[in-house]
Amino acid sequence: MNSNNDSINFEGGEVIYCEGEKADDLFILESGQVIVVKEIEKRLVPIAIANEKDFLGEMCLFGENLRSETAITIGPTRLIKLKQADLSGQVNLCPDWANQVLMTIAERLGHANNTIRDHKIFDERLCGGKILGAQEENELKAIIKAYKEKMDD
Repeated sequence: MNSNNDSINFEGGEVIYCEGEKADDLFILESGQVIVVKEIEKRLVPIAIANEKDFLGEMCLFGENLRSETAITIGPTRLIKLKQADLSGQVNLCPDWANQVLMTIAERLGHANNTIRDHKIFDERLCGGKILGAQEENELKAIIKAYKEKMDD
């Protein structure tokens, strides 16, 4: 990870944040792709693929203290990181942006409700029908494990 002003550059296969970590930042993708996964019964389930102009970690806006999923870059990725404490100022400066965030959150909640209602493990509309193969899942698990070990040091 390489930081420059408000933007952060990641290489492919880097953890942006991990499930269970403190949630105090929102990320906006300037470029690249991110896979969002959740561990369910020791399996990684893809929740979403985030692309340019998408945002991640929005639940910190609503007082969520811990991350509910893990975000990993798929390739070179550039993000804007906004601290939770700075978000209220951004909302006042750019109400159109705040409206877009709220609309996206509402859409995501609608998808989540449909998923729960249909008793699916993941929402194919959000992750493009992507199901992780054993090798891909093991690679992501290794990336997450290395990240957690690094954070524990």
